[in-house]
Amino acid sequence: MWDNATIPYTIHKNLQQDIIERIENAIEHYHKHTFFRLQKRQGESHYLRFKPSKKDKNYTSDGCGGYDSKAVTIWLTEGASFSTIVHEIGHAIGLDHEQQRSDRDKYVEVIEENISPGMKGNFKIPKRSITFGEYDYRSFMHYGAYTKAKPWHYQWRKKPNILRTVIIDSEWFVFALNSSTGSVEIRKMKYSGNKWIIGRGSL
Repeated sequence: MWDNATIPYTIHKNLQQDIIERIENAIEHYHKHTFFRLQKRQGESHYLRFKPSKKDKNYTSDGCGGYDSKAVTIWLTEGASFSTIVHEIGHAIGLDHEQQRSDRDKYVEVIEENISPGMKGNFKIPKRSITFGEYDYRSFMHYGAYTKAKPWHYQWRKKPNILRTVIIDSEWFVFALNSSTGSVEIRKMKYSGNKWIIGRGSL
């Protein structure tokens, strides 16, 4: 875990300047909406590092929250967006996907046949899933309707793999940037002074 909700970080020199700027903006987003503080590494052994992706995807390695590794790595492609970086930082601090909450079936329908091969794990509900707060369609940890969907007929067309089952308003849910109240609450419990660890809760 991250002591005192403080996350030392480094940015690889080979990342493009526009990606670096998005990283900095994502960090500011966390500073504004949560109590986490990301600060440049000063020799700490446990830290977060941003590096150019070696694959054609953005992802976080070494486990959520760095349970088994001193260095947690966020791998970013040249086209990594601000929202993607916010999402990956969420994984680095220990957040799972919103659509993996144990109560998700009350709010969304996951259509497995439309999910790209090898991606079903991102929709699977963990056996030990602890949830706090209301289900948040706008959480930065929630996939959009077509995220990880496989192509259909034409490469630029896909079928949705997540559908709302509860209509809150007329707005179709997309990948949004809000830090949900539930995310903040569970992190406060996880990083409180008594150091009570509740495990990899899904937010």
